[in-house]
Amino acid sequence: MLSFLPQGRFWGKFIRGWGRTFEGMGKGMQGDLAYVEKMGKHRTVTAFQGATPALSSTFVAPCASVIGEVKAAAGSSVWYGAVLRGDVNGIILGANSSIGERAVIHTASEKGSQSGKAQGTTIGDDVTVGPLAILHACSIANGATVGAAAQVLDGAKVGAGAVVEAGAVVSPGTAVPAGEVWGGVPAKMIRKASADEMAAAGRAAVEISELAKVHATESSKTWSQLEVDKAVAYDNLTRDPDYNGEYYGTFDHKLMYTVPPTGTNTR
Repeated sequence: MLSFLPQGRFWGKFIRGWGRTFEGMGKGMQGDLAYVEKMGKHRTVTAFQGATPALSSTFVAPCASVIGEVKAAAGSSVWYGAVLRGDVNGIILGANSSIGERAVIHTASEKGSQSGKAQGTTIGDDVTVGPLAILHACSIANGATVGAAAQVLDGAKVGAGAVVEAGAVVSPGTAVPAGEVWGGVPAKMIRKASADEMAAAGRAAVEISELAKVHATESSKTWSQLEVDKAVAYDNLTRDPDYNGEYYGTFDHKLMYTVPPTGTNTR
């Protein structure tokens, strides 16, 4: 049985190669009308009842969802699996603020609000919202941090530079003063945040914003570009360390996925 494995790999690569060739020929004939498949097919940005998200240089991961009345400033990011649902009210996401993986940001209508008043969700600049966090009809000021799986509920306000620890639940209507660390269920003040902690939170916001740019570039690549990247990585991994491109030349991996123009003599 094992003797057939090398043959199977060979024929698998051979058939995939032919498939890429025919796909390239089809795209060549279609020209600018050719459909180029991206890495993700998920619909990340969706209008709702006439309200379309307004995103300014915002990274939205391929499997995240931004819906309805959402405004996001430059440098902000919505990571994998996160949901911003601005259906019954609006959401504002400030500059360099990030929404972690599978976090949920929602709002409240007049009927659905615990206070009986419609309320949106406002997130300031340089805010870090951890994975699995839930923000519902609340306000988060500049430079604050909401830890993983924490909840900030209806009408709650988190002050500038404040920290809501992982797993904490900020009860409806609660005000977390600026520069304080809160934790527990329900959340209560634990201590004051140090100057070093607040400075570190600011640096983290910038680092996440820069990392989001890298993810945005990778997520926008086509399948053929990903195949080129994979070929380059394999080449770098397996190439003899003594290989000198100055003498032997370098191989353009893009040629593997490029179809010559019609009428070109390839013999």
